[in-house]
Amino acid sequence: MPAVESQLEALWNILKQKAPILRPKIIPRGYDDEQLSSLCNSTQFQLCNLEKQALELTHGRCSICDQEMRLAARLATEWSFNFKELVMSLNKLMVLCSTCYELTDLEAFLTKTMTSHNSELESQLSTFCKLNGYNTENPVKRALYVEECYSIAYSIKTILSNCPKLKIANQEFLQLEKKNTSDILSILQLPQSAKDQASIS
Repeated sequence: MPAVESQLEALWNILKQKAPILRPKIIPRGYDDEQLSSLCNSTQFQLCNLEKQALELTHGRCSICDQEMRLAARLATEWSFNFKELVMSLNKLMVLCSTCYELTDLEAFLTKTMTSHNSELESQLSTFCKLNGYNTENPVKRALYVEECYSIAYSIKTILSNCPKLKIANQEFLQLEKKNTSDILSILQLPQSAKDQASIS
């Protein structure tokens, strides 16, 4: 495996180890969730219907933190990578609360940390650490841990964004015009409470 691909693989493994539950989303430029409608080759109505069904399956709770969503939920994607072949694959769909969605938004959160430092940001840093099992009361250690995770993610995204041969492995899977939404929702990450309820029923 060439040096760059090996470096990417190593960074990706470190990030998954440091942030196993909630981590900044790595999507090369041009493939973010705002472009999901064009990637799906679908209408806004189809995407809204997909989001509505996903929200029903999670019982109105966040796929990551399992908190009840009082504010508008957001449908988000998570991708996995084969760095040797330079292929990205859709790993799962998630319905996220506003806090988890903001924490997965790599560039937006980095901008926020550089331009503001308030109680809301402190709360988000605490949430990121708690969900990933990094327990410390030291605010400096907490900030350094979060900074390291986001720096690794940003490095991976920057390198991938400059790889012209990057491909999407399962783009056809996202074609809502050719697939039932139930097929796509088969990769929806359910919160623990929804899994428990399903097992009881």
